[in-house]
Amino acid sequence: RYKKGEDDRKLWYLDVLMIAFVGWLLIIANAKTALVCTLLGISLILILTKTRFGQQPGRVFASLALAVALAGVLEANFDVKDRIYEALGREATLTDRTFVWEDVLATENNAVIGTGFESFWLGRRAEALWAKYWWRPNQAHNGYIETYINLGALGLLIWLGLILASFKKALTSIATQPFFGPLRFAYLIGILLFNYTDATFKAVHVLFFLFFLVAIDYPRPAQDIHQPKPRANAAKRFPRPVPRQRPRPQDLVDARSAARRSPNY
Repeated sequence: RYKKGEDDRKLWYLDVLMIAFVGWLLIIANAKTALVCTLLGISLILILTKTRFGQQPGRVFASLALAVALAGVLEANFDVKDRIYEALGREATLTDRTFVWEDVLATENNAVIGTGFESFWLGRRAEALWAKYWWRPNQAHNGYIETYINLGALGLLIWLGLILASFKKALTSIATQPFFGPLRFAYLIGILLFNYTDATFKAVHVLFFLFFLVAIDYPRPAQDIHQPKPRANAAKRFPRPVPRQRPRPQDLVDARSAARRSPNY
């Protein structure tokens, strides 16, 4: 959002240049997941900011739930997922990702607590998978499966609870924060979708850090802590002396006349 002015116009040009730079990176990277998440995020921001749709979070939730249910029905009856992969120029295996998912889940592991924090891709488990795949995977290429193999069902349930709480906060902020709310919601949806083909729920991943930025609420500081007290309070504590007014000559004449008419004069 810009105001009219030369400096704001320069900022607008800079933003356009950055958008073009991001588009160029997406093209040369040929990352279809990043492209789909970016387009989805831009679409959500435009819908929630340019229409009245974002003023009712309940309607946004109902529409999102309806879209997910419709996608499930289409996938069960028409196998839409493979058609989408084909349209994006990708195989149904997502470049052997589905094979990695099957092998990772078939590996011996503790179903309740997992192998421990970032411990699955160590030792014999990693060596066995590296011997099978020439590109030597170091993650499950699915954030939810990666959480399960490291932290087990218990850790996955806790993580899903955090995701639901973050989703509720982001959904509520759409109506209460017209600028940051849609951006927050779009980032959250994009991150959750991106973790279908890549594991970014990891301690050193930038999207994991970004997830916490959009998940945490930032309360505004109290104004009386950072702002000085108004001068009115100081004026009440230290009142200024009222200057004495000099009597007018006419008032002195009237006072003398009244004194002479007094019976005690």
